[in-house]
Amino acid sequence: MLLKAPKDCQRLGCGFAALRGMMRIPGDPTAVAVPNVEIYTDGACEPNPGPGGYGVVLLHPKKRAEASGGFRLTTNNRMEIYAVIKGLELLNQPCKVTLHSDSQ
Repeated sequence: MLLKAPKDCQRLGCGFAALRGMMRIPGDPTAVAVPNVEIYTDGACEPNPGPGGYGVVLLHPKKRAEASGGFRLTTNNRMEIYAVIKGLELLNQPCKVTLHSDSQ
């Protein structure tokens, strides 16, 4: 499923009861379940500055969401960080996030 950000993208449904592969603190009855989500991001621009784009994939054990977009005039660094921001904006509740990026 390919989602366009920001306007038509659906938020990753971390809160669905069927999807909860949750972490709990042993022995803590007040612990809140926190889903695990992996976010893969990339951004590019050619030439730099020039036209560029970004992509982000969010993976949950039972669900996947993607978003992408671009700008006519931008920089490589802007697209790299924009991908991370868009990925985090797709979350609709607190999650344990593992972020993967090739940006230095």
